[in-house]
Amino acid sequence: MAALLLASLAATWFFDNKIMSGSIMSRVERQFAEAPRELDILFMGDSHIQEGLNPLKIEGAFNYSNATESYIQIYYKLKYLFEHDVKRFKVLVLQLDYHNFSTMYFNERDNVWYWKRYVDFFEIGRVKRQQLLYAWKWFRAHFASYFNEREAVLRFLKGSSERIWQIEKGHMYAWGGVDDTEELFRHNAIARARAHLRGYDIMDPAILHYFRRTLDLCRQKGIKVVLIRLPITRLYYDQAAAYGAVDKVERLTQEILGHY
Repeated sequence: MAALLLASLAATWFFDNKIMSGSIMSRVERQFAEAPRELDILFMGDSHIQEGLNPLKIEGAFNYSNATESYIQIYYKLKYLFEHDVKRFKVLVLQLDYHNFSTMYFNERDNVWYWKRYVDFFEIGRVKRQQLLYAWKWFRAHFASYFNEREAVLRFLKGSSERIWQIEKGHMYAWGGVDDTEELFRHNAIARARAHLRGYDIMDPAILHYFRRTLDLCRQKGIKVVLIRLPITRLYYDQAAAYGAVDKVERLTQEILGHY
């Protein structure tokens, strides 16, 4: 049993430090470590922010976002930065889009190999009332992070890598074109809204809880928070409105503005 545990620990270390070293998340972390300790602006959010806000256009800025990153993860990442005095910054530009409170977040692509440095899995389990699930996430993160990561392992064994994206100061340049047909454009907009919102709680209590904690944490540290909503298509907006996300997030926005 001890030998099996040691083997799993060794495999976990190899997965975290070798197999995932070329991942987008690892590349952003290395760039963040190399960034000046004193920053003016930090961008945080999901892939919309990572691809949509270019820190090269703003002096003293860094884009510290990741795909599917939720307010739960953002809170713990900020808490880690403050507690370990990793970087200092004056302004946090924080995403506030219609899909940001959906339970889609932190359910899929949880990347426990990366998040174990930051998050408190047991606290999240208590907040979400899913103690067993998050105890398993903690165990997997520390003892078997390679579990359920078949694609990453196969890429490594084949000598291939994750799609090479251009990343500068955390900003990822999106691959895409403007030559989509109107039918394909419409299909993609509707499909994206459904992927974000359909079948999920679009105002998840736990995510909302951590959103408020993030704002409170920044207030305590004297960090100015700028909430930003990125442009979306009319098709996406109509779908989000049909699911009730627009009304709920707009009401929350007014409440936040009134309180803070």
